Formats: sequence, C-alpha cells, structure tokens
Amino acid sequence: MLCYSTGSLPLATDASSLIQLLEKTPFRCIEWALNSRQLDNYSSGGLQNQLLKPACISWFRNQAKILHKEGYKVVNIHCGFPKLFGLQPHEPSLSALNGNERQHKINLINGLLPLTDILECNHVTFISGLQSPLVPLNVQEEYLEESLTLLASLKPNHITYCLEQEPEHTLHSCGQLLRYCKKFSLKAVFDLGHAWVLGEELEMSLQSLCPYIYNIHIEDIANRIHKHLLMGQGDIPFYDFARIIKQFNYQGFFTPDLYPFAENPTEALATSIEFFKKYSLHNSNGLPE
Repeated sequence: MLCYSTGSLPLATDASSLIQLLEKTPFRCIEWALNSRQLDNYSSGGLQNQLLKPACISWFRNQAKILHKEGYKVVNIHCGFPKLFGLQPHEPSLSALNGNERQHKINLINGLLPLTDILECNHVTFISGLQSPLVPLNVQEEYLEESLTLLASLKPNHITYCLEQEPEHTLHSCGQLLRYCKKFSLKAVFDLGHAWVLGEELEMSLQSLCPYIYNIHIEDIANRIHKHLLMGQGDIPFYDFARIIKQFNYQGFFTPDLYPFAENPTEALATSIEFFKKYSLHNSNGLPE
C-alpha cells in the first residue's frame, strides 16, 4: 500500500495543508513524522516533564479529526527527526554511552504514546542513535539491547514498535535489524537507500527481513553516499528491487523518504507517483490513470 510521510513535507504542515497537497494523489495512508515544531508544547523546563501538554494534545486531536473526516489514515508515527528532542541531532539516544541519557530517551518515547490513541495508529518507529567513535560497536549494541528490553517491558499490548536502520547509527545493517526484530518482537521500517549505502545484498536481506517489514522507505542514492535523491537520480537498481519484493509477496507499506525536498514537495510527489506506476508498486485500488 502507498503511504506518504509528513517528513517529506514542510515542517509547518498540518492536516489541512497535507490534504491539500495529497488530495489529487493516490496517497491516503500517512506516516506522521514528528518534528520539533509540532512538539513545541511537548513540555517545559528542557523536557524534564515527559507528559504532553494540553495544548499539544488539543492540536493533534484536531489534526486527527480533519484527517479522519477526509478519509486519510495514519499508519505509522515516526520519531526519527534528528532534532526532535533537542538541539543535538539524535540525542538523547537509546544506545548512548550514558545510562541517564538512555533512560531519558525511553521516558520521552513513553511520553509520546498518548498520540497513538489520538491519531488511531498503533505503530511507532524509532532509531537507535548515532554510533560513537569512543567505544567498540558491540558495547553500544549492548546498551541498545538494554533500552529495547526496557521499552518492551513498558509497552502497552496494543502498540507495535518498529525500528529503522540508519547508516551512521548503532543499528545500521539489515542483519542487526533482523536480529532485533526477532529478539524483541519488533517490526522493521526497512530503508532501501540506507541498505544501498552500506552495500547490502538486496535479495538476501529482503528474503530474511520480509516477514518483519511493516514499511519500506524509498529514495534513490548515488555512489553509496547517504544523500536522499529523487527516484531516478541515483543508481539503485529499482527493477531488481521491484522483482524481489514481489517475489517475496510483500504486503506492507511503501513510503517515499524525500525529506531534502520537503520545503518544495511538488516535484517529489510527482516523481513518487510516476515511480510507483513504473514499477507497479501500488495498493489494491491501483493508481489513477
């Protein structure tokens, strides 16, 4: 099924402007990528209080009401915006060297869970946090596992947590993503471009991961450099990807991840629609002629 991310739209996008942008496209499912502007009313005092403030809750309730009325559905709440919780990218982190920082990130994620009821979406996606040059990778992997264990123990039964792999992060490879999905009963948001940056073998990776993938992020990549491009501007073999994903009967979501084009999304939307037509990656209702 086709999905579009608010992360690929201007930071100030609300439900009304989102609908205006998407109403003539085939996208009716939404990945709500939280950003710091939306959470300005999250809490005060440097996020010491992890509870959503009434003004923030009211704003999201209004967004949900507008989306529901117009037939749009939020299918994923994404918490990977680099400066979602502060001025430093991807901090606090689930794999941080400091235990208090890891606990703080866990508290923040738990504090956001009321949004799952407001937006009527039970899938929440997060990332591991940046890999540190100060310690071996396996040390941060242990810290990440400790965080995931605690998150799993606190998670309401109706919520499904998803992980996404990021090239510069502690969790960066498809092998890690598969291992954590199995161990902690998680789902995967598989980013095709990120796998291409790392030189992952797509068929082997997707064969193992496919049963766990909830959503696939799609962008193009050139020369294995982590810079999101419009589909067709890089060197990802999309015909091979489309063949592989159909071979494994993938039934989840496809979401363009085109945040570099967020402030001027018209071209990105048009490119995405043509991409899904070209490779016949679409929902059961098909794409408009």
